[in-house]
Amino acid sequence: MDNSNNERKKHVLAMIDRKKPSVAAGDDKFLKKEAGGKDKARGDYTRVTTFSYDEVDPS
Repeated sequence: MDNSNNERKKHVLAMIDRKKPSVAAGDDKFLKKEAGGKDKARGDYTRVTTFSYDEVDPS
């Protein structure tokens, strides 16, 4: 039973590590890259929506 708990702990720690951000804010070149076919098949991609504020000078 102790071995099973160790395996579960390793799995949980691996999942936590996988969830850590790997890209800095404002570094959008990674957001523009499409996921590959294998990544999409595994569900290993993130849907990205980009909002931009188009400021127009009222004068």
